[in-house]
Amino acid sequence: MSSVALAAAAYSPQWIISRRDDLVWFLGSALAGYLTLGVILISPTAAAPIFLGWFYLVNGPHFYATATRTYLDRDQRRAIPRWLWMIVPMTLIPLVAFAAGAKTILFIFGTTWGTFHIAKQHMGIMMLYKRKTGERDRFDFKLDKWFLVGSQMLPFAMFLLWYLTVPVRGLVFFCALIVQLVVAAGYLYRQVVKFRCGAEMNWPKLMLMGLIVPLGWVALFVAFSSPISGMLVFTIGTNFGHALQYHRLTWFHNHNRYQSRSGLLGFISRRPMYFYGTAFGLCTLVLIFVRSLPATGTDILLLGPTFTHYLLDTKIWRTRNDPELARALNVA
Repeated sequence: MSSVALAAAAYSPQWIISRRDDLVWFLGSALAGYLTLGVILISPTAAAPIFLGWFYLVNGPHFYATATRTYLDRDQRRAIPRWLWMIVPMTLIPLVAFAAGAKTILFIFGTTWGTFHIAKQHMGIMMLYKRKTGERDRFDFKLDKWFLVGSQMLPFAMFLLWYLTVPVRGLVFFCALIVQLVVAAGYLYRQVVKFRCGAEMNWPKLMLMGLIVPLGWVALFVAFSSPISGMLVFTIGTNFGHALQYHRLTWFHNHNRYQSRSGLLGFISRRPMYFYGTAFGLCTLVLIFVRSLPATGTDILLLGPTFTHYLLDTKIWRTRNDPELARALNVA
């Protein structure tokens, strides 16, 4: 093989599913967040229908898609039974906190965990790209990890302080933005150095970075200027792409891992609409049950499945500890 052909092979992107699927679901899904924020900025009245569509059709079902990888999987029921029972304390603890009047603490805890969960998912997709490309440099591993996670948590920290009426829209916000720009410049410089040295460039990973890192800041700017709920604006902007990514990755895994099985899990893993219909159906049933309860404040019960989703996701996506998972995600 000629040196030109070798160089072309070295720079050929390694996709998780395929070029089209990755560009649409893992990378292009972030554009859904930008598009939503743009529509809300232009027409704030559009926020309500966008929220309803996002909540009932995308975000809500993605929490319950986790059940197809855990509660419906006999192997996982044997492997992590104690973690599956955590849905009980994950439901009771928010109820107790709400009844005790600790609403602000519960809000801070829930939103922080949720944002970190999103950051971890983006990092997980980034790690799949690194594994597909064979990146093993320890410095770049730490740089990629902390740059991606930190760049999502920093604008969230500014948003949370602002939402809690802490004055951050002056010097504090300016300093935070300068920190982000300096760190981003350093990360970009590292990529330029690698490229000029002829190192293999992980283009899907870099595209993911380029789309995700600015998203939190754009959501923050729109929340600042929006006449409607800042929480609604920030949450939709940063969550939309995350939920779409999760649906596609989970379906990819389930189809590869379970489609040949007998029973319910095998059946719902054969077609994407069966998989999505299961997640949507579970979400709808829980919503109907919670909304049918006569007591006020029962919506707090929805935090049980939400927090359980955050918790279980830290256990079920570790390819190093699960060779079958690695094979299902095509990174074995």
